[in-house]
Amino acid sequence: MTKTFVALAIVLAGALLTTACAQSKRTTTVRSGAAHVRIVRATQERILPGREEGEVITNYRIRLQWRSSSKPAAFFFRPQDGWMQCLVVKADGSETEVAPEAIKKSQTVDVVPVRDGRTPIPAFVKPTDKNKLYFQIGSTWYSVPVTLTKNKDIIAP
Repeated sequence: MTKTFVALAIVLAGALLTTACAQSKRTTTVRSGAAHVRIVRATQERILPGREEGEVITNYRIRLQWRSSSKPAAFFFRPQDGWMQCLVVKADGSETEVAPEAIKKSQTVDVVPVRDGRTPIPAFVKPTDKNKLYFQIGSTWYSVPVTLTKNKDIIAP
């Protein structure tokens, strides 16, 4: 009986490992998000340091209208370099944060990418994909291209 139990445990452990490995190799496809979102305006603004040793900071802001009754789980922006997690704020200028899953159909919000350095670029994002807004509904990923309007540079004191 002990040999049967050990054999059964080995078979179950092997099945679990095989399932885990198969799931980790699964590829994610990204669908077009045009049916879910309409980009109203997208801006890019550089803040130039007042001193030579300072770092140039680039801020982005994407105003969008949500067109779907499905609720987004999260937003990410892929500029020319990097991968940025996004905050969602009301588009009325109050900077009141909105949870992505609280966005209603036909609501206009501002998506503000934040460079946190902790969110790695997912494997399904191609290196050639630049200036795209990614969002997730359930387990499905969507993307829409973003055309940025460059605002005038700001020179810090």
